[in-house]
Amino acid sequence: MAENIIATSADIAASIESTETYSAEFWATVFFGGSFVGMSAPHRFSYYLLTMSSLCFAVIFMLLLPLLEGVGGALGCSAFISVAVSHSLRLAGNKLKGA
Repeated sequence: MAENIIATSADIAASIESTETYSAEFWATVFFGGSFVGMSAPHRFSYYLLTMSSLCFAVIFMLLLPLLEGVGGALGCSAFISVAVSHSLRLAGNKLKGA
C-alpha cells in the first residue's frame, strides 16, 4: 500500500512539472510576441496604447494558437491584429472627440 502512495505521488509530481514547463514556455512565447507589438512606431502609439495592445495580443494569441497550430505565423498575426485594433480604436476615439 505504501508503494502505491509513493508511485501516485511521483506521478503527480511528474504531471505538475510538465504543466509548469508548458506554462513557462507558453508565457515566454507570449512575452516574446509582446516585443513584436513593442516594435510599433513610437510617434503613433503612447505607452498606454502599447500596453493595451500587448494585453490584447496575449488574448488574441491564446485564441489563435490552436487554430494556427502546425501552420506558423501565430505571433506575427496576433501582433498585427492587436496593433491594428488599438490603432483603429485610437482613430475612432479621435474622430468622436472632434465631432
